[in-house]
Amino acid sequence: MEPDRYCEALAAPPGASRYYSLLFADAEDRRLVCAVDALRLELVGLTRASDAATARMRLGWWVEEAGAMLARNPRHPATTALAAVAADRLLPATLVQEMLATVETLVEAGHAGDVGATTAFCAGTGGVAGELLARLRGAPRPARLRAARELGTALALAELVRPSRGDGPAEPALVPRPADPSVIAALAVEARDRLARAGPALSATGDPRDADQLLLAALARAQLAALARAGHQVRSRRAGLTPLGKLWVVWRARGGVARALAAPRSA
Repeated sequence: MEPDRYCEALAAPPGASRYYSLLFADAEDRRLVCAVDALRLELVGLTRASDAATARMRLGWWVEEAGAMLARNPRHPATTALAAVAADRLLPATLVQEMLATVETLVEAGHAGDVGATTAFCAGTGGVAGELLARLRGAPRPARLRAARELGTALALAELVRPSRGDGPAEPALVPRPADPSVIAALAVEARDRLARAGPALSATGDPRDADQLLLAALARAQLAALARAGHQVRSRRAGLTPLGKLWVVWRARGGVARALAAPRSA
């Protein structure tokens, strides 16, 4: 499969929140967002390996692949797409290495021991991906980078407690045991609190390129509200948003996001 199509199928398939958050993005920015998020998802997926030895072997391959991407000689569709879309921009090696180190810590531990460990994992994967996206969009200002990282962490936490068709959370290794409603609620509170801080902070930087991330935040807040109404039962049908519901959230949030980004800034 062509690298850009591979990344879009992984990061923003029809019906996914990312799909709706990118409805108003231009084609080039969509490519960038999907490439960054596809890399994150590939690395997070290493935690689903059947055993530690397999996880370590796959992680070793990705360490080599990350080096190849930074050297502009990638092989995997996700790294190929990211290297291509960032062709005229510097890929920050330290951020890629931070994601790999975060995944390695979880692989060695085997499981997130508590909410703090899960939050640290989300910060080192989703938060780093958020900062990576902001840097590749041309965001040298520290305030915007901090807000992008915080929002990426919040979105990754919200993603962990999304509805699941299985017997438990969608990413069982990343949710502390026992993954009962009280644990899901604690993660949801952490996600909601971070969204409440990060969304306004990113809006305050006034960059219209962040609109998709702010729309994704609106979807995450709506998803967390639905989860709370369902008693933080991830298997409940009431815990999720329908595709039409997601479209409605994005449609309603779009105007507010545009106004927040266009608001006058103090000198």
